[in-house]
Amino acid sequence: MIDVSKLAEPLAKLTEPITKLIEVIAAGCGQLYEPQQIKRLADAEAYKLLKMAITNSEIQEIEESIADRAQRRRIYQDTKKQINIENISQHAARDLRNEEGISAEPIDEDWTSRFFSIAENITSKEMQRLWGKVLAGEVAKPGSYSLRTLDLLKNINTRDAEILTKAANLTFQHNNSSYILTSDRHHTTDYTLPFTEILILRELGLITEDLALHFKSDSEPTTPVLIYNKKSIIAEKGVGSPQQQLRVIAFTRIGQELLPLIPIEQKPGYTEYLGSLMKTEGTTVKIGDIVHLEANTIHSENLQEI
Repeated sequence: MIDVSKLAEPLAKLTEPITKLIEVIAAGCGQLYEPQQIKRLADAEAYKLLKMAITNSEIQEIEESIADRAQRRRIYQDTKKQINIENISQHAARDLRNEEGISAEPIDEDWTSRFFSIAENITSKEMQRLWGKVLAGEVAKPGSYSLRTLDLLKNINTRDAEILTKAANLTFQHNNSSYILTSDRHHTTDYTLPFTEILILRELGLITEDLALHFKSDSEPTTPVLIYNKKSIIAEKGVGSPQQQLRVIAFTRIGQELLPLIPIEQKPGYTEYLGSLMKTEGTTVKIGDIVHLEANTIHSENLQEI
């Protein structure tokens, strides 16, 4: 058997790019790259150093055939894939442990096939937790996540997920749609995302271009409602009160499917800030705690005027 410690000094003498390449291949194939392959990648001097570090018998021992190496790679990769699937399944099981009202409807076979073909390659612990939530959500309510959402989610990296989490913490709802406030490309507030992060979310297909929500009451009073986390922001607009316009960015269907996966950390002061944006002459704004929310019916308590 090879004494791997003998390889440390020769490998250290390889050029940095080649060393990194060998490490990446080892991570992907499950083996430290062996002399025959190193010779093809490294310069001749580095290979000589490596050759001096091991005996001839050890060289013969590790000079495996291509078929042998391919078999080892397949076993290694299949093992990694199985571990990934089991980790994600365990996250889903924990999320479903106390779930009530699980649908008896079966999950679409194409969805299941697509999910596991993607999930087997998810190695990040953070992303495995996210994929566990997707599986749990689909088990609880089939049809919650489209195939397009799965395809998009597989291309989201940890940095993208962090940006989406920031957006989720600033997301409010109006008439069953989800929004964040428009960001000025030259100025970012505590309640908006930097313009560069907005662009990333747009590239991912999670949000739309800028638009405006209009609130008016020409002939009769109106009561538009915004929802942030578990708070309701109720604007009671009297007849003839000035029209209001709220500049926002909407989440796409895929974006809205992903939002429930993210635990929300309420942004301090954000509820009151949204309320201030709704307050104009002839409009009374109240903030309360949501006790029941179903379709377009919202019941709140502890309402306080701002």
